[in-house]
Amino acid sequence: MDGVIIIEKSDRHIPLKDVCVLGRKRTVDVVIDDQRVSREHAMIRKEGTSYLLFDLDSANGTVLNGVPVARPTRLRDGDQIEIGGSRIKFFSQQMPETTMTGMGDATMIGFAEQPMLFLVADVKGYTRLSAALSESELTGLMRVWYADCQEILGSGGAIIDKFIGDCVFAYWTSVGTENRTRAVDASFQLLERTRQLSDRHGSLLAPHNMLLECGVGLHCGQASIGAMVRGQKTALGDAVNLTFRLESLTRTVGDPLVLSEQFVAGWEEGRGRCKSCGAHALKGIPAPVEVFVVD
Repeated sequence: MDGVIIIEKSDRHIPLKDVCVLGRKRTVDVVIDDQRVSREHAMIRKEGTSYLLFDLDSANGTVLNGVPVARPTRLRDGDQIEIGGSRIKFFSQQMPETTMTGMGDATMIGFAEQPMLFLVADVKGYTRLSAALSESELTGLMRVWYADCQEILGSGGAIIDKFIGDCVFAYWTSVGTENRTRAVDASFQLLERTRQLSDRHGSLLAPHNMLLECGVGLHCGQASIGAMVRGQKTALGDAVNLTFRLESLTRTVGDPLVLSEQFVAGWEEGRGRCKSCGAHALKGIPAPVEVFVVD
């Protein structure tokens, strides 16, 4: 089960995603409205079955069980985190619903199926990166990449559903041609920003004969969107699964951006920019899917 943090006094119970940023900025995962808290103050990241706490070079520091956090630190049940004037309890799994006061309904809320555009971007060779770099080096790289994703996708009108380790999943709730153009443009911006990040950190990556690269998959289809718990919306459905499988094809076709046949269907202007790479079988998808790259 996923972990949970409890913010004392407010009694906020917040289920943890694979990456959870805490701070004063309105776009972070856990907003703490306190001038003593930096805009992006700390991060809790899932590593296997454990969670690590990182201080993100905050102005006033992050304190764990009375000790300032100087390096990534593994969290244990009952640990107390202090950020500004807030005290936060960590637990490695969500407590039974009867103890989750202030959570509201713990079941799916307001799910409704609708056509959507989906984007999955994934850092290539993340396992090698994790093995070659220290935790602080890897965290520094991924922190910038997450910020780039938030900036580019947010500017393109996308909703970021979640970060999953080395991957970002986002969607648009309108499938019109304008949003398809936005999705492709955002994909190219993200690919370019990743290349720039790799160049800036060449001295870190070159000794290991590595580059920072990512692949992007774009798809259009029906999905359900709603909240598993109040305030945390997510998209679910076969179309979401297909988009994740689609991104993995970037290695097969040798292009960092792959579009599904459904994404280009009915998009005359965009279809003219694309070429077919044929139909491909995708794991867990019943029928082969024709895929396209931007020519």
